[in-house]
Parts: sequence; structure tokens; C-alpha cells
Amino acid sequence: MANKNGRPDFLTAVKAAGRKEAVALPNMEGVSVFVKSLSAAAFRRISEQSLKNGKSVNDPDAYDEEALNRKILAESLVDENDERLIPEGREHETEDFPLEIRRILIKAAFSINGIGDKAEGNV
Repeated sequence: MANKNGRPDFLTAVKAAGRKEAVALPNMEGVSVFVKSLSAAAFRRISEQSLKNGKSVNDPDAYDEEALNRKILAESLVDENDERLIPEGREHETEDFPLEIRRILIKAAFSINGIGDKAEGNV
């Protein structure tokens, strides 16, 4: 969609500007896995769902970190058509992934979304 100057509409363009990157996984040749950047709305929803009962976002231990990790991972993993690989409500199944693969996927999902790791004090 173009604006009155014939240039792309900013809102349309920025919503389409999300990134997606392929992730190579060991022992999974031929399987296409991508991580995508989340929208601000998706990240806010995930954050709210991961708050511990009775906690405020300002509390240092406000979030259930494992739930937050699962939800970010599950929502970030997509196929070549941007379809989620882990359906809503099945995020807990990421706990059954081989540890090496889960670490690779979490690192990729966090990286594309600009989230640091625990060593950086951000997660």
C-alpha cells in the first residue's frame, strides 16, 4: 500500500519488516527450521503470561523464567511459510527436545529478538 507520495506506507512496511533466519540443527538434515522476530504485542502477551502470581513487572523475580523461555521459543519457531512449528498450548513439549538442540534453538530465538542470555543478565 502506498501513501499519497507514492511511497510504501510506513505502518505496512514496518509490520512486514520482521526477520526470519534458518537454524541448522545437528542430526536433523532435511528438516527446515526457522526463527522469526516477534512483534511487540506478541512479546508483551508472552511476558504477561509468564508473570508469577501476585508479582509486578517491576519485581526482580517477577517472571517464571522457564515458562518465559518456552513461550518465546515456541512462538519464534516457524517453517518456511511462517507457520508455527509448536502449536499454542504445547510449549511444554520443548522440554523434551535434546538439550543440545534446545540450547541452539533458544539461543537463535533470543538472538533474533534482541534478548540477551543469562550471562548478560537479561534472561
